[in-house]
Amino acid sequence: MSDKNLENLIETIKREAIEAADIKVAEILENAKKEADAIIKSAEAKKASLIEEGEKIAESTINKGQNALKQAARDLTIILHNDIKHLFNEVLQQEVDASFTPDLVKTAVLKILEQIGTNTEVQLPDSLKNEVAVYIHKQLQQSKDVTKISANSSLVKGFAIAKEEEGWSYQITPKEVTELLKSQLSNQWKEILSSKQ
Repeated sequence: MSDKNLENLIETIKREAIEAADIKVAEILENAKKEADAIIKSAEAKKASLIEEGEKIAESTINKGQNALKQAARDLTIILHNDIKHLFNEVLQQEVDASFTPDLVKTAVLKILEQIGTNTEVQLPDSLKNEVAVYIHKQLQQSKDVTKISANSSLVKGFAIAKEEEGWSYQITPKEVTELLKSQLSNQWKEILSSKQ
C-alpha cells in the first residue's frame, strides 16, 4: 500500500471516528437535554405542588387562627359580661344595704301596717327594735290596730312582718330587696351590654 493510500485510509478512519464521535456527542447532548428538560418539568411540577400545598396549609392556618380569635373574643365577651353583671350586683347590694336606714325601716313598716291592718307581728333587728317600736306605737296610737313588735336576732337589717291568722310572713331585708331588683334589672342589663357590642 502506498503512502498516499495509507494516508487516505487514516484520514477516512479519522473522519469516520470524528463523525461517529460527533454523532455520539450529539446523541449524548440530546439525551442530556431531554433528561434535563424532564428534571426541570418534574421540579416545576413539584414546585407547583409544594406551592399549592403550602398555600392550602397557610390558608388553613389562617382560618384556624381567625376562628380561634373569634372564639377568644366570644369567650372574653362572655367573661366581661359576667364580670360586669357581678359588679352591678355587688354595687346594687351595697346601695340597697346602705339605703336600709332606721328611717326607711320606720317608714316602710308604718306603710305596710297601714295597708294590712290589725293583728300583725313585726320583727326587727335588736339594734332597731326600741327606736322603731316607739315610732310605730306613736304613729298608730290613734288607730285600733293591734301590732306586736319583737326583736329577731337573726335579722341584721330590715324587718319581718307576719299575720299568723292568715298564715303568711315576709322578710324584707337588703338581700331580699336586692334579689328582687336584680331579677327586674337583669333584662335591662343584658340589653345595655348587648347594645355596646
